[in-house]
Amino acid sequence: MSKANLSLIAILILAALLRFYNLGSSPPSLYSDEISLGYNAYSLLKTGKDEFGNFLPVTLRSFGDYKPALSAYAMIPSVAVFGLNEFAVRFPFAFFGTLTVLLVYFIAKELFSDKKLALLAGLFLAISPWHIQQSRSAMLIGLEAFLVSLGIFLFWRGFKKKLLFFLSAIPFSLTFYTYYGSRVTIPLLLLLLFLLNFKKLIAQKKTTLITLLFACFLLTPLIYFTIKNPEIVTGRAKTINVFYQPGVKIKLWEDISIDGNQNPLLTRAFHNKLFYYFLDIAKRYFHHFDPKFLFFEGSKVSPFEIPNMGIFYLPDAIFLVIGFLFVAAKSQKEPRFLLGWLLVSPVVASLTFMTPASNRSFNMVIPAQIIIVLGIANFLKKLKKSIKKQLITLSIVAVYFFSLLYFQYNFHFQIPQLAANQWFYGKKQIIKEVEKIEKDYKKIVFIKGGPYYIYLLFYKKYDPTLFAHNFERSPYVDELGWENVESFQKYQFLFDGTWEEAEKEKGVLLISRPQDFPPDIRSVKDILFPNGEVAYQLVEPIKGE
Repeated sequence: MSKANLSLIAILILAALLRFYNLGSSPPSLYSDEISLGYNAYSLLKTGKDEFGNFLPVTLRSFGDYKPALSAYAMIPSVAVFGLNEFAVRFPFAFFGTLTVLLVYFIAKELFSDKKLALLAGLFLAISPWHIQQSRSAMLIGLEAFLVSLGIFLFWRGFKKKLLFFLSAIPFSLTFYTYYGSRVTIPLLLLLLFLLNFKKLIAQKKTTLITLLFACFLLTPLIYFTIKNPEIVTGRAKTINVFYQPGVKIKLWEDISIDGNQNPLLTRAFHNKLFYYFLDIAKRYFHHFDPKFLFFEGSKVSPFEIPNMGIFYLPDAIFLVIGFLFVAAKSQKEPRFLLGWLLVSPVVASLTFMTPASNRSFNMVIPAQIIIVLGIANFLKKLKKSIKKQLITLSIVAVYFFSLLYFQYNFHFQIPQLAANQWFYGKKQIIKEVEKIEKDYKKIVFIKGGPYYIYLLFYKKYDPTLFAHNFERSPYVDELGWENVESFQKYQFLFDGTWEEAEKEKGVLLISRPQDFPPDIRSVKDILFPNGEVAYQLVEPIKGE
């Protein structure tokens, strides 16, 4: 076996270790989206239907966000093998995250015909804090990044083998069933690929046309169900986009009011919706290239914060700039595509009011890592062979090794201490405690604190058929479009309720965060965060005899 292949195997083993180590408990709890996908995978495995009884859905209504369903289908094998637990839910994402490292090796090799460069690209994605974090949680974007990478590799390779070009339609189409943002990102990426390879595509126009028709065929179920229910394709986009939120409209109204009627023509020219929305979207787009976001603070969108660091390592800043300048100076289509891939990736995130967002801009990570590697390669290339070059190379290796250790410390030790609440830590512990004592109560009421019902279903392994016929949905939908289950069996959920609104009589158990109860209340049981702070309380408002 060649040294290159041995090196690639070693990189994949490292990638797998970084993604699978302690996977079920780090991050410290399953986030609500992970729990939802996991229980729906369990329901699909047992009944062929989602939690609400819809047969083989293309989207999951879930909390009113209409999640694309492919991630839940991807979980079915691991849930079948390992059971319904944290490891099974996260397994496919760690697995596909590891495979993405292999794909990046092939993409870099295809684009630049350099095995050493390709190996370095795979290595840097393997140790990327951004990619490791997202590969260790069951979020929609993890599977999307794998499919996008596979589609891109098959597309480029397909000019040498037409069958691969045809097959690229499969991963590209599947992204539409994986993540909302793909419905913006993939058309932009395909447009970029078509523009850069226009002559080749025309030369093989029959293959191109057949591939496009095949892609349309694969999208038929999504198109059909979208016509029946447009919310399937929009999902949460309708409530988190910049056009839905009032911020820009308020700013526009304030500025027009300040201008008064001094010059109506100028007021209309500079204070209009089109111009203001353009400025707002542009500002949000460039948030994703802010050094503070990339290298120092990272994402503040829950639960994607990595304490004390950004989404890239600090030394990446130097080589990202060098690599970007190198790529930008090239006229060949391969580096142009790499640059375009990087610039297209944050577009969908910039259309939302929560920016910068490391989840919605996650497709940036792959072109960025390849550009960083190009930066390192070109930096070292300019150094003459000498002891000085060797020392600089060893220094770079040492700095990245330390950076990886620092990230591992923050991820595995600091997140549980500083950000366990972002991952809804404590809900599993609540369910385990409730199972011990629920026979003593006629009603158990959950107040605020997120979608408790899905945690009950997941950790009790509740019969999906029984739930689908015995739940009541809350008529209340909040300003962000979130829906919730109101009750099933003896469980009641006050999605936006308060202590004052909760039923208080013998045989009722109330569960909520400590700040939601009166300060002098005595709890039956306190659920603690890993740092010892009280996360939730179980309260019996009127004690039984």
